Amino acid sequence: MFKKLAFNNAKKSAKNYALFIFSMIQISALLYAFNSFIFDSSIKSFILQEGTSAALIGFADFFILFIAAWLVRYMIFFMMNTRSREFAIYQLIGIPPKKIARIFIRENALLGFTAFCIGIPVGILVQTLLKYIFFFFTNQKIGVLFLFQPLGLALAFGMYSLFYILTLLQSGRKLKKLNIQKLLVAESEHEKPKVKKHTLLSLICFIFSIVCFIHYFIMLFTYSMNNSAIILMYIILLVISIFLFYIGISGFLSFYAERKGKALFKNCNLFIIRQLTSKIISMQKTLAVVTAFITLGILSLSLSILFNLIGLKKINYSYPFDLIIYNKTPDYSFDKYIKLIEKELTITEKIMHTIYTDGQSAVPLFLKKAMEMSDTGFERYYYPTHTFLLLSDYNELRSSLNLKPVDIAQGEYILHTKKVLLKFLDTFDKNNSISFNGNFLKCKAVYDEGISQNGHYGSGYILVVADSHKKDLIPFYSVTAFRFNNELSDSLLKKLEAQDTADGNGYAPGDDKIMTLADNYLVSRRFLFTEVLPIITMLSFVLFYIAASFMCAVLTVLSIQQLSDAVKYRFRYTILFQLGLSPSELKKLILKQLGIYFCIPALLGILLSGMITVFVGNFFWFHTGLLASGFIHFILTLIPFFLIYGIYFGITYRLFIKNVHTTAYYIQEDKN
Repeated sequence: MFKKLAFNNAKKSAKNYALFIFSMIQISALLYAFNSFIFDSSIKSFILQEGTSAALIGFADFFILFIAAWLVRYMIFFMMNTRSREFAIYQLIGIPPKKIARIFIRENALLGFTAFCIGIPVGILVQTLLKYIFFFFTNQKIGVLFLFQPLGLALAFGMYSLFYILTLLQSGRKLKKLNIQKLLVAESEHEKPKVKKHTLLSLICFIFSIVCFIHYFIMLFTYSMNNSAIILMYIILLVISIFLFYIGISGFLSFYAERKGKALFKNCNLFIIRQLTSKIISMQKTLAVVTAFITLGILSLSLSILFNLIGLKKINYSYPFDLIIYNKTPDYSFDKYIKLIEKELTITEKIMHTIYTDGQSAVPLFLKKAMEMSDTGFERYYYPTHTFLLLSDYNELRSSLNLKPVDIAQGEYILHTKKVLLKFLDTFDKNNSISFNGNFLKCKAVYDEGISQNGHYGSGYILVVADSHKKDLIPFYSVTAFRFNNELSDSLLKKLEAQDTADGNGYAPGDDKIMTLADNYLVSRRFLFTEVLPIITMLSFVLFYIAASFMCAVLTVLSIQQLSDAVKYRFRYTILFQLGLSPSELKKLILKQLGIYFCIPALLGILLSGMITVFVGNFFWFHTGLLASGFIHFILTLIPFFLIYGIYFGITYRLFIKNVHTTAYYIQEDKN
C-alpha cells in the first residue's frame, strides 16, 4: 500500500514539478558528458599533460556538486513544506512519522533516479556534440564521436547519488520530528519573511546597495583592487549589497504603494505590485542567492566564449607560419632542418632572414620605463638592443602574409610592433626619431600585424630600414619560416627539436603574459593546435559546464516558485476574472507579472556580471595583444543567456496559464 502511495505521489510530483525534473535531467546529462571526458582516450591524447582534463573537470565538479546539492535541497524542502498539510492528514489517520518520512524519501528517490536514467541518453548526445566541437576548434581530424563510457557513468552516478541521498536523509530526519501542529503551520511559516518589513529601513538599504554597486564599478575600472585582501573584502561587500537590494526594493515598492502613485491604479498594477512585494519579502535570501548564481553563470559563460576566441586568434596572430625557427648564429643556413623536413613533407614556402642590430637601446629602455618592468623581467623578455630588418626582407615577409608591401625614403624607418605594446608607444610617437650611426631617422609609420614577434622577428618590436643601411648594421641572429603542403608529424617535430643546440643565451620571447612560449626557438603551429589549444578548449568547456549548471538551478527555483503560487492562489485570478477581466487581459497580466519577477534578478545579475566581464575581457584582450572590445564580447555572451532564460520563461508562462484556468475561464474561451 505504502509503495503504491509513494509511486502515485511521485507521478503527481513529476507533473507538478516538471521543470525541476527537467533541470535534474540536464544536470545528469552534463555530469555524464563531462566526466566521460576523463576516460576518453581520443580526448586525452590531445592534452599536453596527462591528468589536465581530469583536474579541470574535477574542479568544475566541485562547483556542480555545490550547485546541484543546493537546488535539490531547496526543492525537496520546498515540496515538503508545500505538502505539509497532506503529511498532517497522514498522521491524523494513523500513519507514523517514520513511515511518512520513508514514503517521502522513496517518492523523491524515484524522481531523482528517473531523472538520472533519462539524463544519461541525453548526456551521450551532449558528449557527442562536445567532442565534435572539441575536434573542430582544435583543427583535428574528427575521431570516434559516439562512445559510451561506463567509468564516466559510474562517476556521474556516484556524485549524483551523493548529494541526492544526503538531502533526502536530511529531509527525512526533519519530517520525523514534525507533529500535526507543526505540519499545519509549516507552509505559512515557510512564506513568512526572515526580515521584518520596515519601509524607511528598506529604502535606506536600497539606496545603500545602489551606492555600493556604483562604488564597486569605480574601484574595478580604476584598478584600485590591487591585492587579494581588498578583492575578498569587495566580494563580501558585493554579496551583502545584493541581499540589501532585495530588502530595499520591497520597501521601495511598499513606499510607492503607500504614496498611491499615478500608475498604481492602471492595468492591474496594484495587483502586480502587491504580488511582487509579497514574493520578494518572502524570498529575500533566495533571490539574493539566485542573483549571485546568475552573475557567476554569465561570468562563466563569458569566460568560456572568451578563452576559445582568444585561443584561436592568438595562435593566428602570434604564430602565422607552420614552423618558425630561431638560431643565435647570424646567417645560419638551416640546411639540416630543411633536409629532415623534405624527407616527409613538401616545403611550399621558405623565408630565411637575418635580423640585425646597431648596439643601441633607446626603444627597449623606453619600453622598460613605460611598462614598469624590473631589470630581471626586462632582460628575460626583451632584447637589450634594437633589432632591425631590411626593407626587402620585410616586404617579402608581408607578401607571404598577404599584406601590402611598403616603401620608405632615405632617412626614414618603420616600427613594426605588437598590438599589446601600442599603448606604451604614445610618447615615443611624439618624439619618434632615432639616432643611427650619427644620423637621425624619422619614423614613417607604425604597423601591428602579426609576424611572429615573440623572439623571432624581434621581441615585441622590430625596426625596418632601407637596404642601403645594411653596411651600418651588425648581424644579430637568424630566423626562418616555413609553410608545408601537409601537417607536421609528431615524430618529425621531435627530430627537428633534437637538432636545436641553442643554449638560450640571447633569446628573448617577449612578454604577452598570455600564451607566451618562453625559450621556444622552434615553434610549430601544429603543436599549438594539438597541445595548447586543446587545454584552452577544455577550460572553456568546463566554464560552460559550470555556467549551464548555475542557470539550471536558478531558473528552476524562479519557475517553481511562480508555478506553485499559480496553484495556491488560483482563487485570486478567479476573482479578477469575475471582476470583469477578459481571458486575453488575464494573460497579459500574468505575462507582465512573470516578466517583472524574472527580470529583476536577471537585470541585476547582468549589471554585476557585465562590470566584471567587461573588465576581465578588456584585460585578456589587451594582454594577448589582440585589443578587442570586452563590451562587445559581453553583448555576444548575453545571446545564449537570453536564449536559455527565454526558454524557461516561456515554459513557466504556459504552465502558469494552465494552472490558473477555471471553469468560467474555459466557458468564456469557448464563447470566444
